[in-house]
Parts: sequence; C-alpha cells; structure tokens
Amino acid sequence: MNIIKQNKHTTTCNNIIPMKNKTNIKNKTNINNLNTTNKLKTDKKGFLSIVDLIIATIVIILLLITFNMMINIDMSSPSEDIGNFQNTQDLMELLSMKTNINEASILEQITFTLKTNNYDDNSIKEISTIINSYLNENTNKNYLFKEINILNQTIAEKGDISKATSVTTSTRRIGNHNYILYTWN
Repeated sequence: MNIIKQNKHTTTCNNIIPMKNKTNIKNKTNINNLNTTNKLKTDKKGFLSIVDLIIATIVIILLLITFNMMINIDMSSPSEDIGNFQNTQDLMELLSMKTNINEASILEQITFTLKTNNYDDNSIKEISTIINSYLNENTNKNYLFKEINILNQTIAEKGDISKATSVTTSTRRIGNHNYILYTWN
C-alpha cells in the first residue's frame, strides 16, 4: 500500500498505481498514433513532391524540345524579303540615276534611242544589249526588264520567271515610257 500525504492528512490509496499505468498506456498509444499519423502525412507529402518533380521535369524537357525545334525551322525573315525588294529598287534607281548634270541616265538614254529610231527592232536590240550588260554587272539574280506602255514587250531577261517562287518588282516612268524590272533568285 502506498501512502500519500495531502494537506497534512494521511490517506491510503490502493488505486493510484493502476491509474498511473492506465495514463501511461493512454499516453503511449497517443504517442504511437501521432507517430503513425506524422509518418502518413510525411509519406503523402513526399509522394506528392516526387510527382510534382516528375511533372515539372517533363514540362521542362518538352519546352526544351520545342525551343530546339523552333530554332531548326528554316523560315525566311521579313528583313530578307525587304532586302530583296530593296535590291530591285536599288537596281532601278541606278538605271534612272544621272551620273552628272550633263549626262542622261540609262533609262533616259534608252527612251531617247527608242524615240529617235521610231521603235524599230535594231533600237530594241541595242537597248537590250545595254540593259543586259548593266544588270549582269550589278546583280547575280535572274531578271526581266520590260517597257509596258508603248512597246509592251520584254527588253532584257535572264532566267525563267515562270519557275520563280518569289519575285520582286520596281517601276519607273520616263516620259511616256513605263519600265518595270522583275528580279528573283
């Protein structure tokens, strides 16, 4: 028997030890339950973080593959198309530009030659030679040069325009004559 002192009174208590054991047993089960609950929560969180990691890795790999595919796609940029247009414009500008005040431009010389020879075949052959030599010196592209107002015929050409995939044009008017230049690769 255990004797416990309380407020200067002595009491005997037979059930104290068993009560302590019951409390200890309850505490141990509560601790065990907490441990298993914590383990379950940890397992669930760990499982979810592994799944999140796998999904994130797959997304990153897909993004990298997409980026690499986009780099390898051969697309012409708008600046290349503008460059082709500007090259054609530049060629036509050179044809219509005077080298000095007293000289005529190539287009003015062609127009004068056609008018003075009444648009005969010899004058067309003469201007064809002039245009072909000038364009062959200044560009490596295929071209077609036409007068589209009075003659309405091709003056000079290099290559077959029907096989061209991308054609750029430039026009100039000298007097009553409209000249058009087509270029392509």
